[in-house]
Amino acid sequence: MSINATLIGQMITFALLVWFTMKYVWPPLMQAMEERQKRIAEGLAAADKGKEEMELAEKRAKKLLKEAKDQAAEIVTMRRNAPTKWSTNPNRPREPKASAWWLSLSRKSTSRCSRRRNP
Repeated sequence: MSINATLIGQMITFALLVWFTMKYVWPPLMQAMEERQKRIAEGLAAADKGKEEMELAEKRAKKLLKEAKDQAAEIVTMRRNAPTKWSTNPNRPREPKASAWWLSLSRKSTSRCSRRRNP
């Protein structure tokens, strides 16, 4: 055989291989690559959106924390000023003399008496 016939046979075989690859192998590969690109783009968009939401949440948290600290400072200030106002106020209502302990004892004794009466 001559080199020309071998060369022509190799060119025909290569052309058939290229045709077969372009017809049956290449489209599924391209489709898979496009789907992967789409998923990656969606993931990046979701990451950007999550980052923005996180920044907004941090801002809200800082604002709420500042408000809570301001409220706490206001409560502490009111509490520090409160004893002086109340102690000098002669019209301040008196607290009841009975303590919670005494009230609990009286409740226990009445409940025991009622059990004895109704067996």
